[in-house]
Amino acid sequence: MSVCKSTVHKLLRDQAHAVLMARRELRNKPPYPHAVNDIWGLDMTGRADTEGNVHTIVGIVDHGSRRALLL
Repeated sequence: MSVCKSTVHKLLRDQAHAVLMARRELRNKPPYPHAVNDIWGLDMTGRADTEGNVHTIVGIVDHGSRRALLL
């Protein structure tokens, strides 16, 4: 099955209130507790310095303790 973007737009427009309520519920929901060292999250991005050189930044976070393990 394929769905075009206009169909998705119409569905989201028609269900805008339900989508808004679901987003609020998810945003206000407390995070599920995890054990320390059970799950880690990884993110990588790049930042340019004043000379235009891009430097890679890597971050690793432990979901259980919410501690940055590496930055």
